[in-house]
Amino acid sequence: MRIVFVIFPFIQLFCLLLWAGQGYSTTPTLLADIHPSGSSGPGFFAVFDSKLYFRAKDPTYGTELWVYDGIHPPERVTDINPGTGNFSPQYLTVFNNKLYFYGNDGTHGTELWAYDGVSPPVMIADINPTGSSDPMYLIVFNSKLYFSANDGVNGMEVWSYDGTNPPSMLADIYPGASGSIPTYYAVFNSKLYFSANDGTHGKELWAYDGALPPAMAYDIAPGADTSVPGELTVFQSKLYFSASPPASVYELWFFDGTNPPEQLADINPGDANGSYPDILAASETRLFFAADDGTHGWELWSYDGLNPPAMVADIIPGENTIYYGAIYNSNFYFDACDTTNGCEVWIYDGNNTPTLLADINPVGDSFPEDFFVFNGKLFFSADDGTTGREPWVYDDGTSSQHFPWIMFMPVLIHPEPQ
Repeated sequence: MRIVFVIFPFIQLFCLLLWAGQGYSTTPTLLADIHPSGSSGPGFFAVFDSKLYFRAKDPTYGTELWVYDGIHPPERVTDINPGTGNFSPQYLTVFNNKLYFYGNDGTHGTELWAYDGVSPPVMIADINPTGSSDPMYLIVFNSKLYFSANDGVNGMEVWSYDGTNPPSMLADIYPGASGSIPTYYAVFNSKLYFSANDGTHGKELWAYDGALPPAMAYDIAPGADTSVPGELTVFQSKLYFSASPPASVYELWFFDGTNPPEQLADINPGDANGSYPDILAASETRLFFAADDGTHGWELWSYDGLNPPAMVADIIPGENTIYYGAIYNSNFYFDACDTTNGCEVWIYDGNNTPTLLADINPVGDSFPEDFFVFNGKLFFSADDGTTGREPWVYDDGTSSQHFPWIMFMPVLIHPEPQ
């Protein structure tokens, strides 16, 4: 007797009809009211060991690390800063089969911590024994964990951790008490890029190849002027970012890794400040961002890699309307404000006019933030006007995780004649 897997179209049809009736493509729902008497302020979502981790606050233990397995209600992992003290974990990042983050245990200040999913979280090192090192912008590159930190002597610089030896400063880019203050890390073209100030060239684009010391990739604003590269995002084999040549005109730039960086477009021509592109998010075919062309306010823009960037829609004519955003199942979800519903969750499919997904707070603004995809669903923070700022979830119904069992099922086949 053999057992094989065969496709049953009629079973698929039945399950698809059943799935369609589940109401997946409806509206966002409250995941949990973690802080019944206030707001839990969830944020810094990250997936580790097939679970969703984030920071949140409850009235008994303060702001601590929480976990959600996709089935049961979210739970607090532990109480690292005892009582109502706020451990406040941020920059959650997975490295070497552990979850890393910064937090304050109430004794050592804000330092680097790790959690293996089983034992209690542990502090990796007290990088700044006299205060807080504030390890930020955690990112994995070349089998190491990189971040910005202040050891109390050299200021804020780039640090690295290999998972075994104590963390160490990669380079003292700007000697002195302030440091180079590196920000906006991104891995591109087998290098780690970031924004930093060496004290001579202003804040410019820097690169590290994993072997040689970090070096300035390009001085976009020559001399002591500063271009302040921000929102570094990889799209179609190029690095995109906001930057300013001299005179503080912030526009969208790109870098191919070889030739000098170039300004993609002058979205707000003639303006002394520029369009200030922000909230960069890349799908396979589109780069989404917010920008102000000087006429329509801060609105949603799109770039396909070939044609000039174009404004998607003027949601409120002449006013700033878009904040926060993320890609979920090829669509762009974002926080936008209109004159009817206030600031709520909107959706843009890349072709049609953006539309309101849901009016979560009918009497005010829900201000959705920290969009994050986990387990085929979109999670974010929002305030419905009743429960305070809590975690919310939206399921558009397209994930195969809803019905993975309908594709194949075992069937007994009679023995073949001998």
